[in-house]
Amino acid sequence: MVKLYVLGAVVDAVGRGDLTWDTELTVTHEVRSLPSGELQDAPTGTVVTVREAAQGMIAISDNTATDLLVAAVGRDRVEAAVADMGHSDPSALQPLATTRELFWLGWGGGAELRERWRDAGTAERRAILEEMPEGPLRVDTAALPSTVVWTDGVDWTATATDLCAAHVALAERAGTPHGEPVTDILTTNPGLEVDRARWESVAFKGGSSTGTMGGSWAARGADGELTVVVLQTAAEEVQDVVAAATMVGIAGDALRLVE
Repeated sequence: MVKLYVLGAVVDAVGRGDLTWDTELTVTHEVRSLPSGELQDAPTGTVVTVREAAQGMIAISDNTATDLLVAAVGRDRVEAAVADMGHSDPSALQPLATTRELFWLGWGGGAELRERWRDAGTAERRAILEEMPEGPLRVDTAALPSTVVWTDGVDWTATATDLCAAHVALAERAGTPHGEPVTDILTTNPGLEVDRARWESVAFKGGSSTGTMGGSWAARGADGELTVVVLQTAAEEVQDVVAAATMVGIAGDALRLVE
């Protein structure tokens, strides 16, 4: 769900004139991440537009598309967007690691690296990110499904209220001339079925890591009002993780209660 902040930073960059939605971005080993997504399998040199990358980042949670956008906008600009979009503690996302960096921190550098990250302050964490090896990402993918790393701080952090604020901030940006594509980007994959007579559109972004599962839905009613539902869970043991289908069911029930 951190990708909501990346999208906000992209809209802001377009508004400043730093990028356009048609600016071309190139896939390289320096930004190639791991699934979810599709661009991780694209040949080096593959070109996509900012809008295409943003669409993939939200609709199918493409991690490589996300890192392309962070590189294009700048880590500092994404961190600024976190604060501007209403996060209650922006320092919790400083430094804002890319998906590629998070995979390396959690499953590429071993327990010692995770412990260093856990115990480090913001400046020390920025220095740790500078140590990430160049070239193709080398991660023990076999360990991904069973190794919980959020307990060492290897994750992105936001409260439900923060994520509600992020959806409201994106809805506001969608109403600006430079934010025109935002609604389409956010509503391509609504994440659940709703009564279209009651809800005109549903913006959705979910997210998960080993041990965590979350979802956020911003439903626009026929009266123009925005209702945001956020669900977050975290478990220290993999077997205790709440299933995605359960989260979707609860979110659907919440919207039906509003109806």
